[in-house]
Amino acid sequence: MKSLLLLFILSFSNYITADETSIYDLTLEELLEVRISSATLTEVETREIPGAVTVIDKSMIVSAKARSLNELLEIYVPNIQVIRHHWESDHLGIRGIMNDREDKYLLLVNGRNMNQKTHTGAQSERDIPLLGDIHRVEVIRGPASAIYGPGAISMVINIITENAETFEGNELTITAGAGEEFGMIEFKHGLKINRDTGLYFYLGLGKYSGAQSSEAPEKLSFNDTTFFGDKVQSGQPVTYDTGRDYHSHEGKPDVKLHLNFKKGNWDNWIRFTKGGRDYTLAYPLLFPPPRGWNSSPPYNSIEGSVTPSSGYQHLTLLSSYLHEIHDNLSLKYTLSFDTQEFSRDHWYLDQSFREDEIYAQIMANWDAAENHKFALGIEGSYEEFGRDSKAYDGQTNTPSPWSTNTYSLVGEYQWDITERWLLFLGGRIDEHSYTDTMYSPRASLIYKATDRDTLKFITSRSLRTNNATEMRQTYLIDGSNSDSEEITNYEFRWEREHSNHLFFALSTYYHDMELIAYNESASRSTPIGDQSIYGAEVEIKYSQENFQAWLSHGYSKLDNFKLADGIDRSLSSSEPNGYGDDLANWSNHITKLSMVYHLNPNFEINSSLRIMWGLQGHEDFAKYELDTSSVPGYDGENKRSFEESLFWNLGFRYKYSDETTFSVNAYNLLGIFDEDLNKRNYYGSYGDSRSHAAAVSFSISHKF
Repeated sequence: MKSLLLLFILSFSNYITADETSIYDLTLEELLEVRISSATLTEVETREIPGAVTVIDKSMIVSAKARSLNELLEIYVPNIQVIRHHWESDHLGIRGIMNDREDKYLLLVNGRNMNQKTHTGAQSERDIPLLGDIHRVEVIRGPASAIYGPGAISMVINIITENAETFEGNELTITAGAGEEFGMIEFKHGLKINRDTGLYFYLGLGKYSGAQSSEAPEKLSFNDTTFFGDKVQSGQPVTYDTGRDYHSHEGKPDVKLHLNFKKGNWDNWIRFTKGGRDYTLAYPLLFPPPRGWNSSPPYNSIEGSVTPSSGYQHLTLLSSYLHEIHDNLSLKYTLSFDTQEFSRDHWYLDQSFREDEIYAQIMANWDAAENHKFALGIEGSYEEFGRDSKAYDGQTNTPSPWSTNTYSLVGEYQWDITERWLLFLGGRIDEHSYTDTMYSPRASLIYKATDRDTLKFITSRSLRTNNATEMRQTYLIDGSNSDSEEITNYEFRWEREHSNHLFFALSTYYHDMELIAYNESASRSTPIGDQSIYGAEVEIKYSQENFQAWLSHGYSKLDNFKLADGIDRSLSSSEPNGYGDDLANWSNHITKLSMVYHLNPNFEINSSLRIMWGLQGHEDFAKYELDTSSVPGYDGENKRSFEESLFWNLGFRYKYSDETTFSVNAYNLLGIFDEDLNKRNYYGSYGDSRSHAAAVSFSISHKF
């Protein structure tokens, strides 16, 4: 497979493609005027946005040809990182904040919160390759609970979908992947009925078989013996079968359906997604084998064996109406229904459940005067948990069905003090059935020092509730409310539009958290201590007529970590235990480079490189864990598990005609030469990692 990949890439290097209708054709000045809707409640120019926001445009999505939202975000967003997990799906983190569940950030679609609240957090949307309906993605780097409510501790990811205004006609796209095997078909239709009425339809179906274990090997940082007596050599592929990497949950297809009808100020959409992936548990090293397994390789080949996996299906309906009362006053009404079903299969657990939510919001925007703008909104949410899943088998494994109510008040004031100075004051109050009242304030001061330089000073406090199951269990035990996680953030950002072709940005930040995370002694998430992190991000964007490039470097460093009384360890860092002073599960330095080059209007080459410069904190964590466990101690000889990882993608596009485009994309190419360069470590592990398979995809897209 590796030889074929290398031969194919070399032979195809003279056939490179591009799309003439691209955001890359815009000047940098025009790019900076692209409207960003996710960071404020009041209207603002792009340079005045009170925060660090990354926009991934449609053309960037098409060029990257990412096989998941996780991969797309890691390619383009500074200081964001993906890590594997033995007990859950892959985890996504930013600025040093990573958790064993996806509940420290919010994932939105068109502003609607899509997080699952029973257990996982942001489960849906992230793993499937069906990205053809996405118009752009806006990522707020840093806390944003003042706008979006509890859960926006580290960032907000807002997926903005296409509609009849952004896409007209019909398009069929077929994609197949080798190495990490998958196939998918996507169809979309956009119909502009009249000037203010349109219909948009998208349907994507995919089959993800993943990569063979030999192409995506798992390795340990220490020598050990399995419960079956097999020797596992440090730095060598494990002897037991790890299954296909990223194989779909229960072998079922990925599905995404999106339907939008818009008439004037009335906007309606329905969205359905279904996905999920297998992952590799830590047995048979750390745990006895599950019932029904063979005592010799391949251990999970017999009928009735359990491949660890989680899956979901998610349906959302939303209707909104913008009531323009006067030129300077408007009301927006939103009503939505959301239902999610979840499944998780392990040798010790066969779990499924469902949660439902009805959500309503009224948001008022008032431009009171030339220099004063106000936004004020009220929200209400009714949720039901612990219901039996209709789509998946398995025990609910949550308390008997219960419900919660959340009532919220959110507001923002924007004051243009002078032509150079701009002030934002905002905040949010949330009342939840199982927590005390939550307050999330934010203040931002913007100074336009010159026509090209902008300075931003931001401070905010954001909150996150525990997952619904554990809040309910706390209430059933003693009738008390649950603690909320709190982060206080301070950020300074400098942006410079050096010319129409070159843009710089520098962000520095410091955040102090009252941390809620998994507590192994309690077997649930509880407050575990206070943690502070500081860091910086540098961004450079360069744009010429035929060449564009994005370069970023992110740095995150643990400042202090004090464990709470009664807590003796944390998966976040071993610093409180006297081992190192870094974050576990995190690369302190992350560098990213993306480029697009147009040979002519029909040929494009694009490439991206992500470098995680090493996991010193993870090595310290492994030393501590192995020194205090029955597993043989880490001897420090195999440092490769904690050294750098590099992920290099290369893509080609050829526009055969106005209707037909061919694409070829290669992924994780450095693994052809050294599979360890493509390794990705596991959250909270002793240094074990699994490499991504070198892979390639072929795609044809036809408009008619």
